[in-house]
Amino acid sequence: MFTGGSCFAKEHTSRIDDDPSHESNWMMNLEQHKILDRETYRSNLQKMRLRLEADLARNPEPDANSYSGRRFQLLQVYYALGLTAEADALVKPTDVSGIDQSSFILQNLHQRRNRVKLVGIYKRYYEEHKDKIDPSLQCAELVQIADLNYKLGQMDEAEKLYKEAYQIALKTATPPGKTREAPGSITISPFNSYACFLADKGRIDESRVPIEQAFKYWEAGDLYSVSSGYGGFDDFGAYLTIVKKKSPALYDKLSKLWQKQMAKESAVGLIAKDGHEITRPRFFTIGSFSNNLAVAQDRLTRRFGYIDKTGVWKLQPTFVEANPFSRGIATAKLADGLLPIDISGTLRSFSLIDGKGRELKNLNATYATAFVGDLCVTSRTVHGHSVNTVFNLVDRSGEVLYSGKFLLLKNEKDQLYSIFIPTYWISGGCVVSCGGYKITFSVEPDPLRKGHLKLVQQTNDLSGSKLSQEQPFYVLEQKNKTLQTNNDTCTIGYDNSVAYLLNHAGKKISKNYANLERLNANCFRVCNGPHGWGLLDATGAEIVPPKYDEVRAMSDGMAAVRKNNKWGFVNDKGREVVAAKYDEVGNFLDGLSFYRRKQNY
Repeated sequence: MFTGGSCFAKEHTSRIDDDPSHESNWMMNLEQHKILDRETYRSNLQKMRLRLEADLARNPEPDANSYSGRRFQLLQVYYALGLTAEADALVKPTDVSGIDQSSFILQNLHQRRNRVKLVGIYKRYYEEHKDKIDPSLQCAELVQIADLNYKLGQMDEAEKLYKEAYQIALKTATPPGKTREAPGSITISPFNSYACFLADKGRIDESRVPIEQAFKYWEAGDLYSVSSGYGGFDDFGAYLTIVKKKSPALYDKLSKLWQKQMAKESAVGLIAKDGHEITRPRFFTIGSFSNNLAVAQDRLTRRFGYIDKTGVWKLQPTFVEANPFSRGIATAKLADGLLPIDISGTLRSFSLIDGKGRELKNLNATYATAFVGDLCVTSRTVHGHSVNTVFNLVDRSGEVLYSGKFLLLKNEKDQLYSIFIPTYWISGGCVVSCGGYKITFSVEPDPLRKGHLKLVQQTNDLSGSKLSQEQPFYVLEQKNKTLQTNNDTCTIGYDNSVAYLLNHAGKKISKNYANLERLNANCFRVCNGPHGWGLLDATGAEIVPPKYDEVRAMSDGMAAVRKNNKWGFVNDKGREVVAAKYDEVGNFLDGLSFYRRKQNY
């Protein structure tokens, strides 16, 4: 959902598929709300290709650099059919001329297949716009181009641009004012990137100048507003890793400064249900365990790896991004070295990996989720408005089974899945949402392609109702909640200013509370006025007394609670077994959770 406009405007709708640039649900018969078979889908694409090519031949668009309407449609069709030569030919006029309106289209085309052309696009765009953007953006774009030069082995050009970005950042740094409310300003990532490049080439003495300058700004803390720019700021982790072997004395000096700064920040560790800290706080993040492994982010390099339940790295932190394992495979972005610094992962694609971290298949996607049953969701690119993004449903072999604009992949039951197909916008007041319809399907062997799978659409959903009716997304979500609560053993009752639980017979089974919220079928969050929040079970019994500033649902017999702005845990008997002393905690699963607190070096 997106906000904007007047909160009192009347609600109105508009069709998403009225815009030709949104016509990309080619695997779906939008009128019949039916998934098409592979042969029909490709036949329809071929027909659309021929029609669009004929239309453009008869009536060429006046601006060869415009990618609205038919040209954009045709380019998308070429992508879907895998016609790379035709796509290249369609964008050739823009490759050698103007770039303003078509920059994103060209970047999307060349991001994975032709980085030489991509560098050219970025350079031309920068030259045309550098006088119109502020210095921090100039630095970001120069570093981005230099990173691509580095990846292509064009080291002289990379060094030139890293140095130029560093000089701009140094020249445009502003000193702090006389009060704390007027901090100075510095774009720090060019210092870091340039120093890393020099150190990587063995030019340690040259690298000391920009890195020591950057450390001074970093240590100044509140005196400067630090901007990281493109690629993200890794807290000098890459530089320290590079110089650790090449210059131990410099490493010792800078690592002490680094540890001093990091001691001001909190970090993450593993904790057991008895409150025992299994690891000290030495990770940047830790995810939930799956297949006895959890995704964790290294505090120094900011790279991701996989740890076991003792906090030991089972797959070293070499991934730019990583998702949890599912039955022996996961989606992750592999890295081929520390440089270029790319915290955001824009230069790399997701791949399928096995339990040893080996690449099984490149998914050619900048976005990928963890597996939900036998499927994951990928996309070549993700926009802020996800309704406008073409997503793929990918099976465990890496094959795309469905591609189009959809939301919310759910594993409904066993091998039954659903997605939501958006077909119209709903706007009114402060909220912009969407409507559409739900498609439910199973994943089954394809009899026409041995060893492959296909989606088999189901006629009815789990409630037995037809799926073809268009409805607002929030209505569907409410129906799902209603369906889930139909089998619950109790409901919430209200009387004037109080709330309480009722059993199926309508008998009151709990005390009165100022507020009562359902967290799941067997857990309710309650507020007892100024005394705080607690938990009830489905019998109406208080399992956590309402005395905390915040409380989360029971998970693995433990509930996270917040008191005096610190987090701890209570068990299902209401006893506080982990004192509220942490900055942040997760939810317990298989006897483990994460905690966050300050580090003690």
